[in-house]
Amino acid sequence: MCAYLDRSDEVDLARLAHEAGLSPRQMRHAFARDVGLPMRAYLRWKRLRRAIAAVEGGASLSAAAAAAGFADSAHLSRVFREQFGMTPTQGLSSIRWRTLD
Repeated sequence: MCAYLDRSDEVDLARLAHEAGLSPRQMRHAFARDVGLPMRAYLRWKRLRRAIAAVEGGASLSAAAAAAGFADSAHLSRVFREQFGMTPTQGLSSIRWRTLD
């Protein structure tokens, strides 16, 4: 499931559930059980990783937000603050980000 979600920009839960032979409800529960967090939280983390990588690559916050699927830089900032307790400017200027992927 994670590999599918990591490869695609558009997530169609019904199609993913059908391919897995599960109902969408069963799919959400199986994902949370197996991955350890809800699918929505996983997708939010995936988008944040893409935005962080874009900024590290030289993109502005607005461009990074658009590239990662956020509505605008304010949306990225709000989600970043909820996730990490600081603004993207604070987090991206003071922290060296590394992921395990």
